Amino acid sequence: MDLTGVNLFIGENGVGKSNLHRALQLVQSAVRGKLAYEIAKEGGMSSALWSGPHRAGTPVRIRLETELLDEERAITFRYRVEAGLRLPKATAGFAFEPQVKEEELSIETGSRPATMMKRSGPGIFVRGERGRMEDYPEQALQSTACG
Repeated sequence: MDLTGVNLFIGENGVGKSNLHRALQLVQSAVRGKLAYEIAKEGGMSSALWSGPHRAGTPVRIRLETELLDEERAITFRYRVEAGLRLPKATAGFAFEPQVKEEELSIETGSRPATMMKRSGPGIFVRGERGRMEDYPEQALQSTACG
């Protein structure tokens, strides 16, 4: 879907206009480091994961992805974030506190995308000056539910 500076969504009730708007808000909050806080405001992960079939033994997660095209510079930015429930023995502020499990930012300027940042749990890797993925010296908080 192509979006510009101002967008208008028109449709019948129940077709997903509000869901689309909320998904865009969640992507924005994830980029700003506030995804867990936004999910917690609406009742935590139990509220966010209430519908749809679930397979036993597989992690239940919310996955948000977006792709932004800068036509002037011919660059495509891709961002993906996955949030899920905390591990049973992990410390959390509350039982269904959302925790960021994975996050990735990549850019594409021609042939194939280049990962610029990849996160798994609290561990972060970034593309260094020499073009190689390097361990970032600090760890990220898995949850930012406190705001």
